[in-house]
Amino acid sequence: MSYSSHENLGLIKVLQFLKAHHSEYLSGEDLSEVLKISRVAVWKHIKKIQSLGYEIESKQNLGYRLTKITDLMLPWEITDGLKTKSIGRKIYYFDKIDSTQSFASTIAGNKADDGAIIISETQDSGKGRLGRAWVSPRGGIWLSVILHPRFDVAKITLVPLVASIALSAAIQKTLGVKTELKWPNDVTLRGKKSQA
Repeated sequence: MSYSSHENLGLIKVLQFLKAHHSEYLSGEDLSEVLKISRVAVWKHIKKIQSLGYEIESKQNLGYRLTKITDLMLPWEITDGLKTKSIGRKIYYFDKIDSTQSFASTIAGNKADDGAIIISETQDSGKGRLGRAWVSPRGGIWLSVILHPRFDVAKITLVPLVASIALSAAIQKTLGVKTELKWPNDVTLRGKKSQA
């Protein structure tokens, strides 16, 4: 299963409308009329949204109501409220992939993918530094970011270090959890990079 932030627009419109009216029921007819799609399309989108882990309550003569969002790292969940200019404006999501880095390498030549994020729930063939195997089980955040730098490429070695500092600060600010940094760019918690 794969999704991107620039596709599945009908599904995203239905979901956004349900989110905006989460405390009330919306009939299929109302969704159809407002979103200018058929009632059958609304029903198909609702079923697909539910299959992605969202909980939608359905009551006869009342309609649909979103009661819980998904735990998946879907593109539209990541971009919701994002204020960046380029990083994360385009996201490719996979349930399973060989390697986010391999996919990034295949599309990196396209300037339109500057700042794109490739994210997956699991990787089969993730690679770490020096070609080491990177174990990527479900429950982690496995991603690659495409950057077309506008600075001296000789300074590119600073990017992973700066990214790990920013990630550590974001975790502390968002979750109130203090992480440690291990040279050159590992973010650790209680001495571990990840927990299975």
